[in-house]
Amino acid sequence: MSEDTAFDGVRVTIDTVARARGAVLLLHGFTRHPRHLDLLAGRFVDAGVMVVRPHLASLSPVASMNRPSVLARAARSIAEAIGDPRLPLVVVGHSAGAAAGSGIAAHLLDAGAFVRGLVLVDGVESPTRSIERAWPRIGQLPMFCVCAPPSRCNRQGALAEWLRSRRTGAFGVVVRGAGHGDIEGQE
Repeated sequence: MSEDTAFDGVRVTIDTVARARGAVLLLHGFTRHPRHLDLLAGRFVDAGVMVVRPHLASLSPVASMNRPSVLARAARSIAEAIGDPRLPLVVVGHSAGAAAGSGIAAHLLDAGAFVRGLVLVDGVESPTRSIERAWPRIGQLPMFCVCAPPSRCNRQGALAEWLRSRRTGAFGVVVRGAGHGDIEGQE
């Protein structure tokens, strides 16, 4: 069951399950909307996982997904939507949502949430350096990158290179033939 609501001025779509075994914070990319991730959210729900999808504006000067104050407010909203801080949470961010998700994850960790890791899907860093700013708090978390081949949309794979310089060992995959928006794909 999906419900659209707002917490502290942040619009959130919550996909609930009867007895969630975990939660996923699922973040859309720049100029996108939570509904673009409906198919993926449905897969998580089918697996018994609650999904929280905030709507973070891309171009709004007040509510931009690039503003640190917006990410802090979004983290409070997400914690309220999830309800139980002991529920295991994985952050999945697509494109600019990877940067926003990293910033939100840092705030959630500071608030005592049980953040288990991050999945950055063809991510890009924000103009306000959200990932770099959050790194001292999120750098030790399990992190996995799923990337399309380098292109203009993923800034030529710059985030993967940045992460590779800070992490040892394999942490991700480049999917040959993939496109930047494939996470929003249809069956």
